[in-house]
Amino acid sequence: MIASSGCMNTVNFADSTDTVHDMHISTWDYYMPHNPIGHFVNGHTYTQATIITNEGTVQEDSVYAVYKADGQLFEPTFVPGCYFSGAPYLYSTDTFPSLLPGSSAQFLINYTVPTNIAMNVPIVFKDTVVFKGPIGNLIFDPTPWNNVNSFSTTTTNSFNPNFKEVNPKGSGPAGTISYTDSVLEYMVHFQNNGTWQAENVTVIDTLDDNLDWTSLRPVYMSWPCKVALTQAGSKRIAKFMFNNINLPPKASDEVRSNAMFTYTIHLKPGLAAGSQVRNKASIYFDYTEPVVTNTTLNTIGTASHVSVNNVPEVTANSFTVYPNPANNSFSAIINSAVNTTATLKITDVTGRTMLTKDINVQKGTQNVSVDINNLPSGTYFVTYDSKGAVQTQKLVVIKS
Repeated sequence: MIASSGCMNTVNFADSTDTVHDMHISTWDYYMPHNPIGHFVNGHTYTQATIITNEGTVQEDSVYAVYKADGQLFEPTFVPGCYFSGAPYLYSTDTFPSLLPGSSAQFLINYTVPTNIAMNVPIVFKDTVVFKGPIGNLIFDPTPWNNVNSFSTTTTNSFNPNFKEVNPKGSGPAGTISYTDSVLEYMVHFQNNGTWQAENVTVIDTLDDNLDWTSLRPVYMSWPCKVALTQAGSKRIAKFMFNNINLPPKASDEVRSNAMFTYTIHLKPGLAAGSQVRNKASIYFDYTEPVVTNTTLNTIGTASHVSVNNVPEVTANSFTVYPNPANNSFSAIINSAVNTTATLKITDVTGRTMLTKDINVQKGTQNVSVDINNLPSGTYFVTYDSKGAVQTQKLVVIKS
C-alpha cells in the first residue's frame, strides 16, 4: 500500500491556514433513464452533468457561473435560479448554493436533441466559474485554468452505462491534445444492471505509464468512497472502494442504480510528441466478474496542436501562455493579424518587473519560448505589448 485517503463526495487539498479562493468546473456526459439507448441520440433527451467544486479554504457564498451551450440544440432546462438568453443559450446565475471548502455541487442539464443532426457531428459547450462575480474575478484564483472548461460530445447510437471519459477528449480518433497540456481529468460511470443491490463496488484503474500517479486527486464522488494507490510490479493502480454502497439494481430504481466519480492526474513531464495515454477501468460489483469500460485515448500533439480544454480561445491579435502552471519555461502562443514587433514583460504581484523580452511577431500563430528558470515559485502576470495594444495573462510558477 502506497497511499490511502477517504473521501465523501468532496476532497480539499488546500492549506487551511491561508485564505484561498479556488474554484473548479467540469462538464460530462451523463446517463439517465430517459435516454437508455445512448448519449446524444437524434430525437431523444441528452443529459449533461456540470460539477463545480470549491477547492479553496473558505466557504463561498457568491459563486457565479456562466455556460454557453451549442446553438445546434434546442433550449435546455436547468436548475431554479438560473436563466437562459437566446441561442446559443448562455446561462448565468448569481443564486448559486453556498459551497464549503472541499464540497461540490452537481447540476444536470437536459437538452432535446433535434432529429436532423447527422451522426458524429461535434457539439461544443463552454462554461466558466468564479468565486464571486463578475467573471473577470477568475484572475484572483490560484488555478484559473480549471475555472474555464470546454466540453465536446458527438451524436451516437448504442451505449453501455459502464464507461469512462477523459477531459480534454482531444481531436480526431487519436484524441490529439496540445503538447503543453499537463493535466487530464477522468470520469468513470457505473450502473448496477443485476437483479439485487450491490453491497460493495470496487473500481480498479491501472494507470498508464505516461501518467504521474503521485499527482492523482479525487475531485467528485456521487457516493462515499475510499481511494488507495498501490503498486504491483511495474504497474501503478488506483483503487476506488465504494464500501456499503448498497447500489440498487436498475430494475427497481433506475436513477439511483447509477454512480460516478472523477479525478485529475498529471502527465509525466517531457513526453515526446506522439506519446499516447490509454486508460480503462474494471468495475467489480461484489463478487461478480469485472465489467471493463471502454479505453480512452489521448495523443500528445506537436507545437501546432493547441488544446481547447480549460484555456482561453486563441483568436486574432491575442495570446495565451502554456503550460500553466509552469516550471522552468513557458510558451507564449501569439496570434497576430500582421507582422509587427512586441514586448513580453513578466511582473510579480507587487508590480515589480522580473523579465522583459523583445520579439519580432509574424503574421499568423507562433510559439515564443520564455526561460523562467530564475523565477521562484509564485504568481506572476505576463503582459504582451504590441505597439500599445496590451494584453495580460496570469501565470503560476511552481518549482519542483
